[in-house]
Order: sequence, then C-alpha cells, then structure tokens
Amino acid sequence: MCGVFAAIRMNGFFTDLEKKLLKKSVEMVKYRGPDATKMTYYSSNENSTEDNIFLGHNRLAIIDLSSDGIQPFTNDNKIHIVFNGEIYNYIELREELQGKGYTFKTQTDTEVIINLYIAEGVEGFGKMNGMWAFILYDSETKKVVISRDRFAVKPIYYILANDTYYFGSEIKQLLPFLNSYHLNLNTFGNYLHNFLVDYSNETMFLEVNKVPPKHSFIINLQSKEIELKKYWDYELLDFSKRKSADLNEEFSYLLRDSVQIRLRSDVKVGNTLSGGLDSSSIAVIANEISPIPIENISVISKNPKISEEKYVDALIKNNDIKVTKVAFDEIDSWDMVEEVIWHNDEPILSLSTVAHFNMMKLFHEKTDITVILSGQGGDESLGGYNKYFFENLKELNRNRQYAKLVKESLFLLPKFNNEFKLTNAHRYLSPRFRNKSIIENTCNLQFNNGFNTKSNSFRERQILDIDQYSVPALNHYEDRTAMASSLEIRLPFLDFRLVNFNLNLPVEYKIKNGFTKHILRENISQLPKEIAWRTDKKGFDVNENNFVNLKNWERVEALLTNSKLQQFEIIDESFVKSEIKSYLLGKRKYWVRDINRLIFSEIWLRKFF
Repeated sequence: MCGVFAAIRMNGFFTDLEKKLLKKSVEMVKYRGPDATKMTYYSSNENSTEDNIFLGHNRLAIIDLSSDGIQPFTNDNKIHIVFNGEIYNYIELREELQGKGYTFKTQTDTEVIINLYIAEGVEGFGKMNGMWAFILYDSETKKVVISRDRFAVKPIYYILANDTYYFGSEIKQLLPFLNSYHLNLNTFGNYLHNFLVDYSNETMFLEVNKVPPKHSFIINLQSKEIELKKYWDYELLDFSKRKSADLNEEFSYLLRDSVQIRLRSDVKVGNTLSGGLDSSSIAVIANEISPIPIENISVISKNPKISEEKYVDALIKNNDIKVTKVAFDEIDSWDMVEEVIWHNDEPILSLSTVAHFNMMKLFHEKTDITVILSGQGGDESLGGYNKYFFENLKELNRNRQYAKLVKESLFLLPKFNNEFKLTNAHRYLSPRFRNKSIIENTCNLQFNNGFNTKSNSFRERQILDIDQYSVPALNHYEDRTAMASSLEIRLPFLDFRLVNFNLNLPVEYKIKNGFTKHILRENISQLPKEIAWRTDKKGFDVNENNFVNLKNWERVEALLTNSKLQQFEIIDESFVKSEIKSYLLGKRKYWVRDINRLIFSEIWLRKFF
C-alpha cells in the first residue's frame, strides 16, 4: 500500500520548474507511504540525455521490509515500476515463474509483477489475485503500462496536459499541472440528486479521469498510440448439476483461502470487528488460520442505537479471540469534515466517512497494526442489502417460481416495520412516490441522469453494485481514510475467485427464508447464533441529525453566505438557507442526508475551486 505518481511526456522533455512540481506532487501524499520516498527520471530516446518519463513512489512497507522493496523498482534496468497495493498470491506466482526459468533477487511481490509481465505481457495480470494500481515503464518496447485491479480497490487517476500524461494515486497530485480545471456538472449532479460517487470513470473534475478497473492503459511512446485493454471479466458458471454439499464446501474453501492469503504480511495484521456477520466471519477464520493471534479492533459506543458491543462480547465468549475495544462516542463532525473531504478529493456521501476516518486515526494512535482486514464487499456479492429481497422476488417472478415467490413475500412482511427504512430506498423511488428533496426544490443543476438500476437478473443487479453503484464508492472512502493514517485495508470478500463464485450461485443460496447471505450464515459454524442469524444492519455512523441542527445553524448560515454553490449558479443561497431553517424549525420535511450533501458540496468547492 503506497502512493504512486508518474509523468509521461509524449514529445519533448521536462524543464527544471516542472521537475520541482513533480517532486511536490509525490511528497504531497507522503502519508500514503511514510517508510521511503524515491523518484527517478528516464529518457525513452536513446539518443538523448533529456528526461521525458518520471516515476515517483511513497512506500508503506508490508512485504519484504528491506531496502530491496524501495521503488521505483527495476529489473536489470530494463523494466521499471511504481506499485500501490498487494499481490496476495505472489508466492504461488513466483514459484510458477521460477519453474519456467525466471529468477528473483528479492522477496517482493513487486518483482513478481515484472517477471509475470515479461513472461505473459499484460494478459498475465489476470493471474494476479490482489489489489493494485501500478505504472510500469518497459524501456525495450518503449511502452508505459498503467494497470488497475478488478474492483476499484486501489485508485489511479490521470490527466492529459501540455502533451503529457500525469498519473497519481490522488486527484490533488494532478491539479497543479492544469492551467485551469472545471467542475464536471454531470457527475456533480448525480452526486447531489442521486447520492452517487465513483459510478463511472469520470470524476467531479472535468479534466480528471480514472483508469478503469479490470483494465490496463497502454501508452506506446513510439507510435504515440493509446490502448485500453481488459485483462479480466466475470465468468458464467453452470452450477445446475452441482450438489448443495459441493457448493457449500467450495464456498467455505474460497472464503477461508481468501482470508489466508490476505494474512501474508511482514507487519502486524488486525481486523475491524463490528459484531456484524461479515467482520465476525473474518475474525473467526483468521483466528483459526493464523499462527500469530490476530488482534481484532472493535469500536464501541455508549449510544445503543449504533453500538454493537453485545455482539462483540458474544463472539469473545464463544471463541478464543483477541479483541481490543476502542471507545468512540459522538464527535463534532464539523471539526474534521474539511480534513476528511480534502483526503477524499471529492465530496463525501455521509458522515460515516468521517466516522471511519476517526476510527482509522484511533487505530493508528492506539495500536501497532499496519494491515487491517475489512468485510467490505460481502453485501454486494452475497445479496446482503435489503433491496436484494425485492430483487429476489423479481427473479422468482421472471422464472415463474410462484410458490417460492409467495413464500418469500410472506417472510418479508414482518421486516417492513423493523428493518426497511424509506431513507435507504430514497433514490430508488419514483418522484411521485416520495416528497421532493431539498435538492430537487432548490438546485438549478441540469445533468444527464446516470442512475440506472435496470437489470435482467439478480446476478446482473449484483454486478451493477460491484462495478458502479456501491463497491467503488465504499472502496474510495476506505482507501482514503485508511491511507491518511498510513494503514492498509484488505478485503477478503472481494477476492475475485469468491466474487465470481458468489455471483453464479443460485439465488436461494443468497436469499432464503427471509435471510440474506444465507450460505455464509450456514457455513461459519464458529459464530454464535445471535450473530449468524441476526437480521439488523448497523453501519458505523455518526448521527446525521447532529451535523445540521439549530445548535449549528450559525455555522450553516456562514458557510452558505457568498457560497461557491451560488457562484456556480447551482443554488440561490438565500432560498436554500430559508429552506434549511424551515426544516430545522419543523416546517419542512426533508431528508437530512440531502441537506448534509449540500453542506459537503460547499466545503469541497471552497477547498478545491
């Protein structure tokens, strides 16, 4: 886990002033890799001593802590790379490559990437099991290869300015190289109106884009051609003739192995234990596998509405696991929201990002853990959200399984009072079935609606969430909040083998008898029943109503005075302030998260524009 930066000038070379800016852009995100910083220049023209390629790297040492792991890393001075992430199956890949005659000088996973590239080209990246964003310069073929992992775990952004491609782990690294930059009104509109971020390869800066997941971005310095090449895609599997016992056994093996290879580390590994199904499953599996006790960190609160301490205690009682509880109670989000938005580069969706940022700070300050396992991705690949109940009903109807349709519908009836919240379904509802939001009432923004949840199957709906509407946004904030405290997040449920397997499972293995993630509940025998069969979902949240309230009205009013939102002609600030005040006095019924997004937007615009 590191910070990478690169500049590739298509014609000409870097000036001394530009080299100073390049150095600053690397050092700007030193918190992503505080263990070592290195920068190197190269010339793709053998007849010139002038530099037109720059690679910079901030290292967070995880595998092979020696100086052998410092980057840019080079192989016989022919191939050079800066790499952010981890290749979890690097041991198996190294053994395979050694069997083919390839030699290794280090114990790093970085060297495995280079030799795999030499052996199989960019097609070989599909063999890698991990999270990554790297820039590789091949001095023999005069090509630069930028590759990104399958599920947008690791970020890589780019711009084209002054005949130069710039790549960075964070947007803020790229902005100094633009003479000017502009607000992308379409992505910004989808953020405000549809609660969307990271749903496409665009960003909220019109000039800044992302290298798409599952792809390599290839620059040919000789022909000047650009190629975008896909190295992996989902695979359709036919489980119709597989026995239930076989599917359960394979699921258990894949989940266990995905945890096991993510325990590979030369620094201390921990786990975020919320008491929920996903994090508890990881905790008991890791505890069973690891020869060294895994330290589980549980953030607890005195607030019963968000506290899951009773589930953590139940897990401790039933399993010999090590848990450190860190006290966390209501924080004043106003004191840190600006810093959180700066680290995210784009406006945040909710105060849960602030809570996660604060949690990572506590981990960094109170433990010596560097690598943290997280349960992100389990809900999307196993149908864990309540919306998937309705996707299941649609699937049963499509398949004319009417008896099962009636049965599953009956299981849903008790849940409407206890579990389903209109606030969570807000963006899925037609305007005629809900009150107008404050954003609809006050924003003048015209944009192309990018929110499309139409799918022909349960599996397609899951893929939409994994590729567009859920996983990329969650990975974005987890990466930024963890890296701000120099911590690495690893996600066992986003192992590509497990994801592909789960997507192809018959739906009844995911939704059954009113329970989501059914196969997971059945196969983790170490979990106490109150965790294995719990139905409530509690996110790690700060009370959204404590951000914009009468106590903080003066802050809100000051922020929306001479506002950037008005300068961009998105709102009439007097009208917006009037509507928010009316809401706080109980005269308007608005969703508080919509109001908060307006505030986050204003803070972000002031920070970056």
